[in-house]
Amino acid sequence: MPTVVGLLATTLLLLTPTISSAQIGGSGSIQGTVVDTSNAAIPGATVTATNVATGIATVRPTTEAGVYALMPLAPGQYRVTVSLDGFRTFVRDGIIVDALSVVGLNVTLEVGGITQEVVVTAASPPLATADARLGQTIRNEVYTALPLVMNTGGPRDPTAFMFLMPGVQSIGRWGNVMGGQDFTTDMYVEGIPITNAVVQGEGRNLSFGMSVEAIDQFQVETSGTAVMFSGQGASNYVVKSGTNIIHGGGFAYLRNKALDAKAFFAAVKPDDNQHEYGAMLGGPIRKNQAFFFMAYDGYRDRRQTDSVLTSIPTLAERNGDFSALPVTIYDPRTTRPNPNGTGFVRDPLPGNVIPQDRISSISRYFQSFLPTPTNGGLQSNYLGGALPIGFNNNNVTAKVDLKVSARQQMSVLFAHGKRGQSTPFRGGTNPQTALPLPYTETRLVEEIPTSAQIRHTSVVSSRWVNQASLGFSRLSVPIFNATIDGQYPIKAGLRGLPPGEADSSFPEIAFAGPNAPTQWRGTDARAFTEYLNNYTVQDNLNWTHGKHATTFGAQAQRMDADERERTYGSLATFGFSNVQTAGFNAAGTLLTTTGNAYASFLLGELNATTVVQDSEVATSGRFYAYAFWAQDNFKVRPNLTFNLGLRYDIMEPYIDPGLPNPAIGGYRGAIVFAGDGPNSCHCRTPIKTFYGAIGPRLGLAYSVNDRTVLRAAYGINYSRRGAVGGRAGARNGTGTLGFSANASFPSANGFDPAYNWNNGVPAYPPPPFFDPTLNTGFVAGRGTGGGVTYGDPEIGGRPPRYQNWNAGLQYGLARTLTFG
Repeated sequence: MPTVVGLLATTLLLLTPTISSAQIGGSGSIQGTVVDTSNAAIPGATVTATNVATGIATVRPTTEAGVYALMPLAPGQYRVTVSLDGFRTFVRDGIIVDALSVVGLNVTLEVGGITQEVVVTAASPPLATADARLGQTIRNEVYTALPLVMNTGGPRDPTAFMFLMPGVQSIGRWGNVMGGQDFTTDMYVEGIPITNAVVQGEGRNLSFGMSVEAIDQFQVETSGTAVMFSGQGASNYVVKSGTNIIHGGGFAYLRNKALDAKAFFAAVKPDDNQHEYGAMLGGPIRKNQAFFFMAYDGYRDRRQTDSVLTSIPTLAERNGDFSALPVTIYDPRTTRPNPNGTGFVRDPLPGNVIPQDRISSISRYFQSFLPTPTNGGLQSNYLGGALPIGFNNNNVTAKVDLKVSARQQMSVLFAHGKRGQSTPFRGGTNPQTALPLPYTETRLVEEIPTSAQIRHTSVVSSRWVNQASLGFSRLSVPIFNATIDGQYPIKAGLRGLPPGEADSSFPEIAFAGPNAPTQWRGTDARAFTEYLNNYTVQDNLNWTHGKHATTFGAQAQRMDADERERTYGSLATFGFSNVQTAGFNAAGTLLTTTGNAYASFLLGELNATTVVQDSEVATSGRFYAYAFWAQDNFKVRPNLTFNLGLRYDIMEPYIDPGLPNPAIGGYRGAIVFAGDGPNSCHCRTPIKTFYGAIGPRLGLAYSVNDRTVLRAAYGINYSRRGAVGGRAGARNGTGTLGFSANASFPSANGFDPAYNWNNGVPAYPPPPFFDPTLNTGFVAGRGTGGGVTYGDPEIGGRPPRYQNWNAGLQYGLARTLTFG
């Protein structure tokens, strides 16, 4: 069988690995036209693309206009053959197909026997002849060769190189695209969105849920994006698949303090010990039919906090003896009007010593866990810190690809990870982080991402191909308090606190004024668990006909923002000041340099207290989104392609499936509640759904010659924000006013105690408060006016809209180099 080797002058070949809007899901495709030597279209030719790694062949005929579209194709290297009786068989090896890409391959068949082959072994420059999108693909072998370091507290991040792409700025947590707002890009895994209701473009499902070694490639689209993508720019990640050959490997990265050099002016080397390790394995379950891939990544970060001098009460002070202080301690019980004029007077405590029977038993209990000072000073007398801190991260990824029959294929993907702190201590700049438990920072966060996908591809006929996909992603974020099980206030005998964290965790206690100790605990973050879920159903149907490759698609998403208070939604903070034990001068004016906050603490005399109590300890936000799209790649001529697309989005505003939520209505200053209760709007949400999110996507690509391409595109993209999710308070929807009490008990005059905690926390009205006058300030006895969450019923449901356009010229300088 004769074989012709080389690039034949009679073969028009344009091979272009580009991201395009004419593909199914997160796959790629090979598209083009087949003509004879007179440039007449050849209908009915058989075009076959065979994946070199798996042996799976995709076969399609050309249309009456000679057009073909091989899709969906998994990323990889392909061998393409074109055959028809009466013509020599065309063979092209080494075609690289990336996800989201259209490889343009136009072929001219020569007259001859079908057993004769025309084999092409050279390639044209990688020009984008199929569309006008702006974007980039980075394959695994490229970004694994680039410097990618372990992060402090996290493993190497497969999303890190997104910020190297043109048009992407590393502003905010996940960056933005082409000058858009933060949190408006969207993120996909194999064409299925993994965004959530709270953070549009959330990346932790990848950062902590999949290893770098598990990712085969990723793409970033910044302008001219495909109709299947929402958001201001989009990124797509593809997980590796198994092949006909078993491949495996392992890796380990180590950073250790013993291997680090000390900075020139540093006294000691910083403590930094990181270790990342893992393995991956892939291969056939059944050759040419079923394949598997799995990967594991483990990360360990071990370090310690800096040694820091903090201030704790001396042993004498804990026993009520403040005689070493250079100021006088006064007895707040002796406060009385100044008999010689205005103001007040107080009597000093004899010898600056608090009588033992005056020391609060509650205060004695809370101070009983204090360490011994490390020096004899009154301040900066405890050398703390050097506490162990760090993070653990583990993730697993598994994928199975199955060729069910010649017409059906399936793929299943699962990934799960968990990142959490390795000890109950935290790093940071707050001085209380140097204190031991239970006085140290206590907010411990875990991040647990899970992703699962299943897709089914069916060749309905030679002209119709359908791909149905189901996707689920979850980001679970449990936040713990290391002291929650101690029941410290209960054991201390502090009464009047709501159940939960307020009466169980070690309290936040702040000390103000001269010679005050370091604050205890020092964070007002409550312990809770957050579940951010995304359920996606998606379908794409491709129709190849005449000069057109047309894709119709639809998508339905449900995004949950569930929050479960682990501690009944309560919290209490206590403030002690020197002013409660300060004195007055002869004129009756308060001497703010006298007194001591810890003396006030021992007496139990508070300057201020805040108690937060939620009547509903669980919120469940729901966002429903629907999208419909159509895309037509119209190949007017072999060198001219129009991309004509339209996307329609319906993004329903926040609803709570079980609880009413308040919002401002058409009343003058009065609150109206969602739901069906009193003073309600009798609706699930007061925000109207916007039905005008229509986004056209237009583009063209014109090949002037085999080295020059002109391209242009215009599109309207919609993202999520505010009432439709994505950011800007999406977790709470239209607010939770009325469900929470925020009771505050300050000193009435700035020097008398607010109350003594031996008598318990003062009573307050518990929530909920279903009253339309709430926070208006217009009704006597309801307090001053306060803030409410405003949801505009008319425009609050409108998603942000972005218009993007681009135009350019691309010129092929060499086989692997273009300029544009």
